[in-house]
Amino acid sequence: MSLESNLCKIPLLKLIPNAHIIFFSKEDGSFLKINEGSDFYKTGITIESLYSFYIDLRQHSITGMESYVEFSYSGQKHSYQIIEKELDEVISIILVPSPPPSILIEKLKLEVSYDALTNVYSRKAILEIIEKEREKCLNGLHVTSFLMIDIDHFKKINDTYGHDVGDLVLKNVSSVIKKSLREHDYIGRLGGEEFVVVLPDTSSNGASKVALKILKNVQLSALSLDTISSPISSTVSIGITSIDQFTGCDIEKALKNADIALYAAKTNGRNCYETIIN
Repeated sequence: MSLESNLCKIPLLKLIPNAHIIFFSKEDGSFLKINEGSDFYKTGITIESLYSFYIDLRQHSITGMESYVEFSYSGQKHSYQIIEKELDEVISIILVPSPPPSILIEKLKLEVSYDALTNVYSRKAILEIIEKEREKCLNGLHVTSFLMIDIDHFKKINDTYGHDVGDLVLKNVSSVIKKSLREHDYIGRLGGEEFVVVLPDTSSNGASKVALKILKNVQLSALSLDTISSPISSTVSIGITSIDQFTGCDIEKALKNADIALYAAKTNGRNCYETIIN
């Protein structure tokens, strides 16, 4: 099979045009070709050093690997993601220019931890925080309260102004909630227009005070846009529950109760909070 046919098997080329793909013979390891358009030779990396790196991987029984490697040239270190694949009669080593691994790892952590639209904790991250609060609860006299928060009449906002404006409302409300919290509190987006706030070392009475502050601040923080004649006002409804060592620290039950309390707040006219003792 031709090298051109093997190239067609590597979709990475279409996604990352500056990738370098170096082909070696599977039989004797001899250099065959570099993909057309690559400026590999400008990198200062030699074919010999790259193949030596590949041999080292093989000796450590690492195949089909995806990792990172740094090469030094022109007095500087340059980082690449390196992907090794075997295709029919050839071996391809793919080099993708990339930031240093530490930067990539931190970037990945940020992408996983934060909701892209609202910049509050993602669903995954906030649930992990809640689980840590459960562990604290089990290990001692620790009270944690939860606020389940939903933007009132959000569907109407989307239907009236469009989803782009709806996204701006989400960002505005989440920002207001975040600013209403204490330094050690957490807020995450569960999905859609629903958020959860985690209040460590806070009883249901303390949570009620935080909820009242959020209700007031959201109502006072209408969103003004140049494209819309009047500001868009928003309100939220809040359900409150708490866990402690005496109630069993049952997170599933607590979040379910917070949802029930939220529904009660909606039923009672919205723009208010309701509490259920876990």
